[in-house]
Amino acid sequence: MIRIAIADDEREFRNMTVRFLEQIAHESGRQFEITRFNDGMELMQQFHENMWDIIVLDIEMPGLDGMETARRIRKTDDNAAIIFLTRMENYAINGYEVGASDYIVKPISYPVFATKIRRITERIDKKSGKILLVTSGGTTRKIPADQIRYAEVIRHRLYIYTGEEEITVNMTLSDFEKELAQSYFVKCNSGILVNLKYVSEVNSGTVTVAGKQLPVSRSKYKGLMKELTDYVGNNN
Repeated sequence: MIRIAIADDEREFRNMTVRFLEQIAHESGRQFEITRFNDGMELMQQFHENMWDIIVLDIEMPGLDGMETARRIRKTDDNAAIIFLTRMENYAINGYEVGASDYIVKPISYPVFATKIRRITERIDKKSGKILLVTSGGTTRKIPADQIRYAEVIRHRLYIYTGEEEITVNMTLSDFEKELAQSYFVKCNSGILVNLKYVSEVNSGTVTVAGKQLPVSRSKYKGLMKELTDYVGNNN
């Protein structure tokens, strides 16, 4: 569950932001708990440390504007990801003062908004150390997603490879991918899902994951390279 707060004095944009978040949740299989506020002061009246994972702030609000709201948040909370909404791009350059994760220029475009939110939620997943529950041989067990190198389907069975073992589960690759909520995992072909953390080399036909060479299909190559580039950029 990702907890998100939105503060925007313009009802149109506040409601649009909520609709966009609901669409992202639907498309990704994630769960968002969304709280909306009319302005920064209203948000601060309910705020306490670690209350929200993501806080979306309109910079230009009457009374307590977005930048001052962010400054007050940062006095006690260094963890929340802050995204600024603004009509003028130059207003966002001061975001570094409060450790803002990103900014979006109004009017809001869904593709841009979705890309930025997905990147932030992926960072949250990495920080929180996502744990998966899988059933193998009649036993349900916990597996840290961070330990999974890759997963592949062989004869309708899903095999999960960690650094220490191979785990066989009765689960489709699509369902497994939904459980991961797309956090730093990507398909290199229709039957194999790889953890970008363990990718050391990619060429037009193979990807090397924790020393193991796996096939890359033509249709997945560009997508794999884009996700790998984004992953490396976000972790340096």
